[in-house]
Formats: sequence, C-alpha cells, structure tokens
Amino acid sequence: MTSPSAGYAIVGRIRKAHGIRGECAVEPLTDAPDVLLASGRRVFAGDVHGDLAPGADGRPQPLAVTGARQHQGGLLVTFDAIGDRATAELWRGRYLLVPMDEVEQPAAGEVFLHELPGMAAVFEDGSSAGVIDTWYELPQGILLSVRHNGAEVLVPFAAQVVVGVDRAGRRVTLRPPDGLFA
Repeated sequence: MTSPSAGYAIVGRIRKAHGIRGECAVEPLTDAPDVLLASGRRVFAGDVHGDLAPGADGRPQPLAVTGARQHQGGLLVTFDAIGDRATAELWRGRYLLVPMDEVEQPAAGEVFLHELPGMAAVFEDGSSAGVIDTWYELPQGILLSVRHNGAEVLVPFAAQVVVGVDRAGRRVTLRPPDGLFA
C-alpha cells in the first residue's frame, strides 16, 4: 500500500459485498470507526493502493455513508453511490479516505499507519536497523517490514519492541528480541 494522497487519511477498506442491496463489508483502519464511518458522514473513494480515486470530473469522489452497523469485528456500510451487489463487488479492495483535518491527530509517540513506510528504523543505541518498507495487519497485530542489509525483517509493532516513534523525525526506535536482526 502506498501513502494516501496528501491531506487525506485512510479510515477503512472495503473487503467485499454483503447481501444484494449494495451493503459493503468494511475493515475499519481507524481508532474511531463509529465516528468517521457513521451514517451521515462523508468519505472519499480511494483506489486499491490507498490513493484518492478521482471521479468522472477529475476531482475526489465523495461517498455519503447512509448506514453502518457492527458485523463480525468489522462494519457493514451502505453508501449513496453503491445501490446493488454488482456495484459493491467493483469496490472490493478499495480504500476509504477522509481529509486530515477531520481526524484526531496521533498523540505523542503515536503514528498513522500510512506514515510508516519510508521511516527510518533505529536501534536504541542510535544505529540503523534499516528502513520501513510497509506494514501488514494480522490477527496478532501489526508487523513492520524493515529492509535490513538487503533482506526483509518482520518486526512486531508492539510496545516491548517499538519503544519510540518520532513522527517529525520520521524515525522508529526498536528494542528487538535477540536474534531478530541476526
């Protein structure tokens, strides 16, 4: 996944169609899905890479949320522009974005997931561990893909391993378990 378009944050991803009336199973990618993906809200269509998807007029394509409910750890969401299953199927894998000024900014030591790629990964002593290529969301939590000496090292994004995040300096400080970077 690439970083979303400048000025926008990713808040969800459409996983699949649900039912015949255009309802979509959405994976929330925000700490506030009940606010940002609630009925009456507006989100913008993204593509499968997380970038804004322009509408027919070339401008960002807004989608009005007309309904949302909890379902199996995610949300079932209806949008004004998606009225049937066939249309909903075309949206599979696409991201949903909102303007950055509509989302709460991360607290000190926190980061938006889309900001991680390209950040430097350093050990506690300040030496380089590499660069974060991407991240993966698994049932066990987030894994960072760190490019270290030409190889990929998967690092758990957990408090005992990631001991510091400097958004302004674009740096993540790691305390990896023995052997992880061997």
